[in-house]
Amino acid sequence: LMAPAQRQLFYPIYEIEQQKSIVHYTPESLYILLRNRCTLYSGIFTQFPTNPNNNLISWDQQWSDYVQTMLFTTYLAEQFAGPSFITQLVANPMNGVDGINNTLATAGYMIPFQAIFVNWTIANFISDTSVMNGQYGYQSLDLPAFHVRKYITSYPSSQLDSLNKCAAHYYKLSNNFTNKIKIDFSFNQGGEWALTLVTYEGSTVKEVIPFSGDTITFEQPSSYSLDHLFLVVTNMEVGMGEKKFSFQINHIYPSEIESPSIDENEFAVYPNPATHNSVINFSLKNESTVDLNIFSSEGKFIKNRLSTNLSAGDYSLGLDISELEPGVYFITLKTDESMQTRRFVVL
Repeated sequence: LMAPAQRQLFYPIYEIEQQKSIVHYTPESLYILLRNRCTLYSGIFTQFPTNPNNNLISWDQQWSDYVQTMLFTTYLAEQFAGPSFITQLVANPMNGVDGINNTLATAGYMIPFQAIFVNWTIANFISDTSVMNGQYGYQSLDLPAFHVRKYITSYPSSQLDSLNKCAAHYYKLSNNFTNKIKIDFSFNQGGEWALTLVTYEGSTVKEVIPFSGDTITFEQPSSYSLDHLFLVVTNMEVGMGEKKFSFQINHIYPSEIESPSIDENEFAVYPNPATHNSVINFSLKNESTVDLNIFSSEGKFIKNRLSTNLSAGDYSLGLDISELEPGVYFITLKTDESMQTRRFVVL
């Protein structure tokens, strides 16, 4: 029923099939069975939310593995054409993450696995379908609260931590600052990271703000009362093992002058969020064909910004976003050697 290549990510479903001698189940029935198995046993459903530092593509035969696989499978089905998408995914002969990307592309969704994974880690924490057209919640599940790694109550504050690949940490940050805070991250072991702030007024999510690069600057909002502020750190590198990282949070007072610093060797969009115009910075080590494309949060193609052959060097391109509706978008940089994706927000 299930191609061996797909057992890497969906091994729990495969295991259920083998243990129960289920030979006539459709993939839709299997993921529903997995969901029921996770929810019917008292205490099992909370084992992933209480420890979200769990690699999605690593299978250690723990209940938390069943739960996170159920959640990710349900999220895929709800975000991409229902259980029929899972049917196509399970039937795809390509392995694991490659199979997901291929199935998405075949179905007309050009959003890569890593972008979906980042959205999923936020959806697990927020669990609110009223935010951003439902991409940060579940229609069919009511999730328990996800574990907050640490409550940082005062600034300045320095933190040293580690995080498994394909996993996320959630931090609560004090809202007791007068003007701005600046968070400087250090990823000395490299990797691929996504940083997101989530703001609340009371129990209502007000903003979900993704950031590119390794610096976050956040100002007290003027249009609502900031009651809760959370930081989501997602290690979206595909693979095994963990990566260490650190961050420093400081107050920024009105008298301080900031000059944004963008690593010339990093693919980045600045400012982010933006209202009318942004700048795309990237660097090429070798001559290459370059395609820069913009996609909606649902993975639909919006427009091409650049499609040409470029020599090695550093590049900075203007991006007119005045015609884009407010929301989250993805921009992909595809070269002869790789493809990278960045999120940006239009206000």
